[in-house]
Amino acid sequence: MTLLKLFAPPLDSPATIPFPNQDLPAIPLPLPHRRGSAMSVLQRSRTIFENRICPDCRQASVSTIELADGLRDAWSFTIPGTASLVGFHCKHCGSEWAAR
Repeated sequence: MTLLKLFAPPLDSPATIPFPNQDLPAIPLPLPHRRGSAMSVLQRSRTIFENRICPDCRQASVSTIELADGLRDAWSFTIPGTASLVGFHCKHCGSEWAAR
């Protein structure tokens, strides 16, 4: 049988490490704006869930078709879930259909 020992730091030690130059003002960064009406995260996930099965072959091997208008991060990679969802593609039979 092993003994479990819990570590408790002394109460007089600081819980956070202070950073120098904390009095510098924060620089506001402009948020990227999307053209048109962006689909909410909840609506997007419901659409993907409702179209998870191919209507032709009834297989669950479906991938999304998205426009190349998604937001980009600092390394120019598309941020997942920010591109416009236009349709779906079945990897099994090759059929495509519009997002409902």
